[in-house]
Amino acid sequence: MFQKIDQNRQGYFTKIQFNQLLKQFDIHLNEHEFYHLISEIDKNQNGILTYDELYNSLITDLLQI
Repeated sequence: MFQKIDQNRQGYFTKIQFNQLLKQFDIHLNEHEFYHLISEIDKNQNGILTYDELYNSLITDLLQI
């Protein structure tokens, strides 16, 4: 999934790119839901999502199940 967005292999993607990906998977969040999700992933709040941030967020969620 990450490589699908990060086609130029920068190692990160923007909130806009992430929102576009969600829409490609038919996931439509309202503004509040989207920014809540971003705040959970973008731990350093720099406005970009790195592979490590996304991976750590997903693993953390899985371990809480």
